[in-house]
Amino acid sequence: PPAGGPSDDDVLASLVAQRTVVATTLADRLTHLKLLSKYWSSGDVVGAVGHLESIGTMVGDHDMVLAIVTDFLGRADLACDQMTLELAQRIFPLLDSLIFTSSGPLDTHTNAAQSAPNGALALTKPRRAHVAVKSTTQLISMFGRLIVDVLNVDAQKVDLGLEERQRRCRSCRDCIVSIHGIVLRIQPAAAQLHRERKRGQRPGSAGPSLSHSLNDAIDIFRGTYDGTFPRTF
Repeated sequence: PPAGGPSDDDVLASLVAQRTVVATTLADRLTHLKLLSKYWSSGDVVGAVGHLESIGTMVGDHDMVLAIVTDFLGRADLACDQMTLELAQRIFPLLDSLIFTSSGPLDTHTNAAQSAPNGALALTKPRRAHVAVKSTTQLISMFGRLIVDVLNVDAQKVDLGLEERQRRCRSCRDCIVSIHGIVLRIQPAAAQLHRERKRGQRPGSAGPSLSHSLNDAIDIFRGTYDGTFPRTF
């Protein structure tokens, strides 16, 4: 080795340590996914959502937490009989985190950035965004009308039950609005990814599916429910 540089033994020890860390990380990730799958396959949606929420306290790496959430929700169909508005309210913040961390600032030196609209974001994690959009649209398809109807109720007297439902619906609405805003800002990047793949510049299937999913989501956000969402939100 060069004078003052690491010895071969030091390099080898570093590589072994890195491999150990990666192996431990993957093992932890697999353990959480197996447990989540066990909850879900047995119909214990409450247990699965509770575990999703608690992963952050068990795993120090926030990006790993989001990777686990992405892996699980990428396979789970949230439009199931056991899903409730209360559970949806707990899931929406996770989806908001997924979509937020799937994007980043545009590289201002690229042609795509120069032609992008003001406020557009780069798409740094397409699969994470795709999972967030898929799961969000599933929950909206189940509870969108209910959220709108509950928020439109004008209580004539004190109704603690209604106040709690409105608080829950307001929390869902705020997350949907946040997710919608990011979706609009990453849509140009998703469309660019789609075009590049069609030209053969970038292999993979994430581009087209994400671009189509974003378009579908935008349509839903803009008024799939007879135009009620835009006026209420």
